Amino acid sequence: MTSFTLADLHAEMERQFGDFTYTTEAGPVRLRAVLRLPEADRSKVEQLLSSLDGSTTRTTNDTMAVMRHVLCLCADQPDRLFTELDAQPEAAALVLVLFQRWAEHTQPGEASRSAS
Repeated sequence: MTSFTLADLHAEMERQFGDFTYTTEAGPVRLRAVLRLPEADRSKVEQLLSSLDGSTTRTTNDTMAVMRHVLCLCADQPDRLFTELDAQPEAAALVLVLFQRWAEHTQPGEASRSAS
């Protein structure tokens, strides 16, 4: 018979749904997995993400606004999140890369978790 403790479950949760850390000049920003957000924020994120599915009328700017909003809801320091990125000439592309990295890292079932 296999036995698990609460500590074992926490360790497994961290492995499967670990945070993604983006380090800025002002300090680290921890981006949580959607599943680990409070229910109200999780619902908002899920609604925002579903608004991206199959939309053929959404502009690039609209899509970027949704991605930024999702990242802010998942961030422990949302005020730090875009300061450096927005100062760059290709800020939109950098935000997209950050969004993709966060999404890839925080999806359940990933084999390994490392701080990025």
